[in-house]
Amino acid sequence: MSTQRQEQDEPLDVLVGQRVHQLMWSRRISQTDFAPRLGFQQSSLSKKLRGTRGWSLDETAAAARALGTTVAFLIGETDDPAPRGRQEGDGMEPAG
Repeated sequence: MSTQRQEQDEPLDVLVGQRVHQLMWSRRISQTDFAPRLGFQQSSLSKKLRGTRGWSLDETAAAARALGTTVAFLIGETDDPAPRGRQEGDGMEPAG
């Protein structure tokens, strides 16, 4: 069941960056490996993860697809990273 996103002190770009980073960390995916999958340089991804550079809707959707989650999770509409009908961990697996 999804929860409504509460008003937060931080901008949405910061929340998206935190949640993308959380999923990357849990799946042991490096910025160097993940950035090209989104069409970014590693330095650009780093800025997005820190919230100093914004995420477009297309970039947020691409990150969600690559990580096997939903845009709703990345923007804080739900705390469940697994899309309906999928189990967490079905997303991108670490290289190697």
